[in-house]
Amino acid sequence: MTTDAVLITEVEAFLTSSWELPALPASEAVSDAIGDETSELSATPTPEPRKRGQKKSNIDSTVKIELDRAKDRTRCSRYRAR
Repeated sequence: MTTDAVLITEVEAFLTSSWELPALPASEAVSDAIGDETSELSATPTPEPRKRGQKKSNIDSTVKIELDRAKDRTRCSRYRAR
């Protein structure tokens, strides 16, 4: 038990002596620094949005089905010709 108490006092002494915190800046300096950061952030250009996926066509669904069937017919006829 005495070794635990000695260890605790040594750790406490180490922590209190080695952690000297620097003085905090005045509130005006902090607000000025924050203001500078926000102005830099707002001045950066925003990237253009990426184009995702394909655009939906304006073709009617029945017309699209007919075009797909025509493609299938030509594909089948080419296969039979081989």
